[in-house]
Amino acid sequence: MLRSLLAVILAVLVGVTAAQIVERVGVEAFASGDAAGTLSPAHQLVLVASWGAGAFLAASLALLIGRRWAPLGWLTATSMLLLAVISAVSSPQAMTLIVGGAVATFGAGFGAIKLLRATNVFPVKPKNPGLF
Repeated sequence: MLRSLLAVILAVLVGVTAAQIVERVGVEAFASGDAAGTLSPAHQLVLVASWGAGAFLAASLALLIGRRWAPLGWLTATSMLLLAVISAVSSPQAMTLIVGGAVATFGAGFGAIKLLRATNVFPVKPKNPGLF
């Protein structure tokens, strides 16, 4: 149980960091919008792509640490969606970004689960369980 908790916490932190890096690189590559605060379509696409990349990395890391238990991948992808929604609410195009973020994060979580062949069956405990 402790392994699952640490997997989710660490994976979300790494996923948020990766999303921020992808976002910064994308914002440098594309214009960020006008003075009124609206985001260009390219910037919106970069935001959604960064959330998807962060969710994929977070879900993959959680699955690898948590012995490929699928609920950990879904939990981290959903956590990344929550962070994306919190970030999108401050934008005038919030609904577009929320829908795009939901599609990207759930797609990334599903992709990580399928790619790593995670299962919904809880991993078997070792005969001599340690702390982790």
